[in-house]
Amino acid sequence: MKKLIATVTMIAVMVSFVGCAGASLTKNTVKNKQARVIYFVDKSVSEDKIKEKLRDAVSLRVDDITENEGLMPEELPDTPQKPKINEQYKKLMAFTGQNGMNAAMQYTSLDVSNAWYSVSGEGGMTSEFNNRAEYYKAAVYPYKEGYKVYIYEFYSEGTDGIMGNITNAAVEAVVGNEGALLYMAQVRDKFLEALPEAKIIKQSPSKLAKINLNAIGWDTNNKK
Repeated sequence: MKKLIATVTMIAVMVSFVGCAGASLTKNTVKNKQARVIYFVDKSVSEDKIKEKLRDAVSLRVDDITENEGLMPEELPDTPQKPKINEQYKKLMAFTGQNGMNAAMQYTSLDVSNAWYSVSGEGGMTSEFNNRAEYYKAAVYPYKEGYKVYIYEFYSEGTDGIMGNITNAAVEAVVGNEGALLYMAQVRDKFLEALPEAKIIKQSPSKLAKINLNAIGWDTNNKK
């Protein structure tokens, strides 16, 4: 009887979604989003610890990791450097606009070759009705006061037909239309948990700062 009730309830929810959204549910949709967290880490923290904890945080969401480590500057600058957009992509962005670039292109366009240490990777999930791609790129910039750490997320999600859009609508009913930010919040909190000496300087978009994973029962140690 309980299974029957659950089935009827699910059908009712699906019908409700179809009734509200109508023909829009039959369309294929793709969303591209990005997020960023900037941290300050005091110079008293060891280089190896920063690298290890940052790698672990990014590894939480990605399948394969790419690390790049350069030489520590002989003389630390007063002001840290920061990531930049690759020159060839600047021209493309001028032509198409930022919104004309998908998540994979935005990920590739972010140049962190000037960082002392960087780690990046791609994750996501593909099913019959949904295709989700997550790209992460993190970089460390040392300077006299300590380290400035950047973590970026580039996210793309596509839904195919009625079932894909119903699934997406059900998720949005729970977490709103910022589901991608939950994944970034996992990486954000994982780094803070592993390296409590780190302090967040800025989060973008502003909605990211309002996400409390503990309040909604998300585990920062498990990929979801």
